Amino acid sequence: MTDYIPLGRSEKMPRSIWLAPLSVVLGSMTTLLPVVATVPFLPPFGLMMLLAWRLMRGDSMKVWMPVPLGFFDDMLSGQPLGSAMLLWSAAVLMVDVLDTRLVWRDFWQDWG
Repeated sequence: MTDYIPLGRSEKMPRSIWLAPLSVVLGSMTTLLPVVATVPFLPPFGLMMLLAWRLMRGDSMKVWMPVPLGFFDDMLSGQPLGSAMLLWSAAVLMVDVLDTRLVWRDFWQDWG
């Protein structure tokens, strides 16, 4: 039996299917690096990677992906279980709402 490939699709799995979640996980793992700082505060690199993927390639991850990625970040960082899951889901939903409300997006809105 032969598997048929729809038109416009290739045989290989798209790289964004595994690259986007992997880069978010690696962003969450940057807090494990031994960095000496005067103020012990690191930004949430995993959340920044998630939002960067969402802003640049909206189709790279499913809508439910912030929940397991936030769970991984909660387990890694030691935060109360569900805090990153809720924050990351709310941030992605806010970006989705802004994308549907605004007709176009420019440089300043991306940085805002």
